[in-house]
Amino acid sequence: MLLEEAIKHILDGNALLFLGAGFSRDATNISNKKMADAVDFSNLLSEEMNLDEVGTLDEVTDLYLQSAPNERELENRKSNLIREIQNLFYTKEITNYQKEIAKLPWKRIYTTNYDDTVEFAYDFKINTYTMNSKQNDILNKNCVVHLNGYARSVSSDELENDFKLTTRSYLVDSFLASESKKAFDHDVRNSKAIIIIGASLKYDLDIQRVLYMPDEVKKKIMFIDKNGDRYSKIDSARKELIGDIHNIGAEGLLEEVLKVNQSYIPKQSNEELKSFSIINNSYNYTYKELDETDIWSLLIHGEIEDLLLNINKENNDYLIQRDVLGTIAGDLMNPKMRVGIIHSHLGNGKTCVSKMLAHKLTGKYEVFEFIDLDGEWELEIEKINRMEGDKVVFIDNYHNHLGVVYKILHMTTVETKLILTSRSFINQSVYFRLEEKIAKDQIINEYDINSLTEKEIIRLSKYLIDRNFTGVFDSSIEETAKIIRTQCNSSMLNVLLFIMKSKIIEKKINDVIEPILNDKIKKDILLAVIVNNSCTLDLRFDEIISLLGHQLNIATLKRDKNLNEIVDIDNNIIKMKSSILSKHILVSKNLNMSMVDIIEKMVVEAVKLSDGSCKIIREKLISISNVREILVQTRVTDNKAINQQVLNYFDRLEKLKVFNSNIFFWMQYGMACIDANKYDRAEVYFDNAYKLAEKAKNFNTYQIDTQYGRFILERNIDEDRSNESVKDLKEAVKYWRAAINKNRTQTYYVYKQFYLIESSILKNLSRWNSQQKNQALSICNTLIDLVSKERRDYRHTLKSLENCKKKILISAIGEKK
Repeated sequence: MLLEEAIKHILDGNALLFLGAGFSRDATNISNKKMADAVDFSNLLSEEMNLDEVGTLDEVTDLYLQSAPNERELENRKSNLIREIQNLFYTKEITNYQKEIAKLPWKRIYTTNYDDTVEFAYDFKINTYTMNSKQNDILNKNCVVHLNGYARSVSSDELENDFKLTTRSYLVDSFLASESKKAFDHDVRNSKAIIIIGASLKYDLDIQRVLYMPDEVKKKIMFIDKNGDRYSKIDSARKELIGDIHNIGAEGLLEEVLKVNQSYIPKQSNEELKSFSIINNSYNYTYKELDETDIWSLLIHGEIEDLLLNINKENNDYLIQRDVLGTIAGDLMNPKMRVGIIHSHLGNGKTCVSKMLAHKLTGKYEVFEFIDLDGEWELEIEKINRMEGDKVVFIDNYHNHLGVVYKILHMTTVETKLILTSRSFINQSVYFRLEEKIAKDQIINEYDINSLTEKEIIRLSKYLIDRNFTGVFDSSIEETAKIIRTQCNSSMLNVLLFIMKSKIIEKKINDVIEPILNDKIKKDILLAVIVNNSCTLDLRFDEIISLLGHQLNIATLKRDKNLNEIVDIDNNIIKMKSSILSKHILVSKNLNMSMVDIIEKMVVEAVKLSDGSCKIIREKLISISNVREILVQTRVTDNKAINQQVLNYFDRLEKLKVFNSNIFFWMQYGMACIDANKYDRAEVYFDNAYKLAEKAKNFNTYQIDTQYGRFILERNIDEDRSNESVKDLKEAVKYWRAAINKNRTQTYYVYKQFYLIESSILKNLSRWNSQQKNQALSICNTLIDLVSKERRDYRHTLKSLENCKKKILISAIGEKK
């Protein structure tokens, strides 16, 4: 980078300043001497102790403190060190160039100096932080960060901790493990230029590691050294590895800045967000009448129009009000709440709920919605953090954007809340990662919206009748509510599938879908889009085409009006996002076998995409949970048939060499065998997984242990193993407790299998003797005690275990009678 370009970045406020002792050298301290550095301080202490040899500051300080004959003298010496620090590093006067350089519009200033030269330049009206200051505090303001400690905040306790003076202080709290290091990392990545003045970095190895990055960082770094300063070839070589060297000194840099500033007009700070969008009430003076087309777009494309939602956010005309909206709004007022997770199964309305909530919160909060990663997404989080007031950030399918979630949690304060959405089963597996990232006094609230409440059922009944879905919901509110409770099982997905039985809507869907299904290539595209939606693969249209391997005439596809309902070929995006429509197509068209073929093809052809995309696709498409999400029970396919289809799918994938050494594949294969009641095969495949895990270094087998425990009890329940029933129960619990010990953060994964304990006990209880019942009772008591200590709510698991205990006790009492 040219010096002039770097200076423009400085004037724009996009450059980072890093200062070493050389920058402060020309300042005057309160002892009326030139500002000291570490060498000066070391020499002063050496003279005081009459040392002949020369040592580094940490070596001399260690000796100075360690040679104190008693505790009292040690405290005196610490007090003396603090006085010397104040005399040497408190500023009395600075030069003009130091003041002008320090006050340039730097993004932030980092320094290894103890002195207050920068603060003096600002008349101490600048925020000062040290190595262990919080990341979000540092990134929230323009400030100076003293990485080795700050003279004006040093105390006796800090001499061996925050203040990097002694060897102990260097070792106890390493910069690499500090909050300031995270802030520094962020600033290094996101600054346009990094100016280093007066720092050799010879002893600052931690700083070197951060700066010694690929070329995209190296080209931003400039060392400003004094002309004539003597540096060894080793010093120069070290700096050249990190960035460019300009021997013009700070005074020369200031001169160049003044020259550029004469003709350069700094760019105005661009507060426009690209990765995030701001949700506000800008629709206040706009109105749009709700019509049937809008409902069609909602059902077919899964498109929620913000204008319509904002207009109808307080009524039930567009989307019905869910009770959970008030609950979440109330929870957000709790200062300890940091994260809220709205979760449901496919098609039960998590996106609708989160979007309505976002619009309802406008005016009370600054509301943001994550869209997609842009090149400067980290800077956008920084901008959001700097905004005044309480903020709420919404992230849909958060498991796909954990990096963004973690960054927000690290960079922002509790004034910024997160509302996340996820499928229920995915949230169960990812939740623990969020627990690890938030402070212990902060709260994560989960909101399960899979079942409609009674109030919601009444609202929805009226909505359906008002929408005039003739032939489906065209009777009284009471009758419609009864249909929702009984035939739809109080599930929004089932209600919406019911709606699609309306002759008008079904005809519209068939008009679009039937021509596509009658064309092999277009049918494959449709099915791949459904897989993409169901498994949240986030593929583009061109990537789907690559996976399908068809030789396509794009011009012909562009002219197909029905296909254009599903994909936008020109803009390379998927238009059909409605999970309800996807489910309706699968249920009504008996496409399970075709879906298995498409999933297999996508797994095989995933190698055509990038390594990262290939890995994600294969991981998601060999997951039993995802495959079962796609395959649905229809008029001709019961659950047993689906289990066999899933097993057949894994049988076909087994032929691919890529999975021969894949631990996760063999575990999933074993799970598919359990579902299909093929227990002998399941045992073989779990054994394969264990053998591969043993070969892998430090592989955690908690998932295999959990599923093997499930295998033991599923086999016990399905087969006649009454003689081994207590032994099986003990063995399964042994594997489950081992899994819990191997990964405490994933206990939910084990506890969700505990329903099998109740099934096994109820099957075998009548055949047990007193000793066997006591053994089973002991197991239940142990597990109840274990689950009761968990932070998360496992009331259903506890209820099942308590029921087991109750049944055993009743049986034992009956036996005594």
